Amino acid sequence: MQIGEWFFPRGLLYNKEHLWLKIEDFIATVGLTDYAQDTRGDVLYLGLPKINQQVQKGDTVATIETGKWVGRIFAPVTGTIVDVNRQLISRPQLINQDPYGEGWIFRVRITNQKETTWLLQCKEFCSWLEAELGKTEVCCEKG
Repeated sequence: MQIGEWFFPRGLLYNKEHLWLKIEDFIATVGLTDYAQDTRGDVLYLGLPKINQQVQKGDTVATIETGKWVGRIFAPVTGTIVDVNRQLISRPQLINQDPYGEGWIFRVRITNQKETTWLLQCKEFCSWLEAELGKTEVCCEKG
């Protein structure tokens, strides 16, 4: 699906922190959405989680720095980090260049399947994002 200039592939799950997840055999590959990478700017540095690190949904698992933003990436589900994208250490720009491919950030083995029910299908996520963007436009018009 497309919202403005941002693309959101069907078949992935999304959360409201602008992460995407591709779940296969209880392993979720996680990355930033096209919207997130674009609005945060060129990624200059990424602090990756440790393999075998236990995480709870909402825990900080990674840090990210761009030319205009420093932030944290939160675990979208509870589980164990089983892999990280080591390419991002020397080539963090892959997040901007290919957010749904080579720009994936980490993989987590999900230990609480019930948490995946809170994730959004593509159409649901796009509807939510369009509503959020509408709120921003209204807010900016008033300010």
